[in-house]
Amino acid sequence: MEAVNFSQEEEGEHVGVRTAEWKLVVNAGEKELYSLRKDPGEKVNLYREEREVAGGWKAC
Repeated sequence: MEAVNFSQEEEGEHVGVRTAEWKLVVNAGEKELYSLRKDPGEKVNLYREEREVAGGWKAC
């Protein structure tokens, strides 16, 4: 099983989930998904193209 890190800010709706491969951020309804291996600078939001990846995390 892959390790998953989860974080949530106390103030606001900022939630994040991170694995070795992916990082998902949900902030006030905006969803961002990054491939950390292919895009370590987190420049390209892949949420629309890779929704099935984020779909495994119930917070989405």
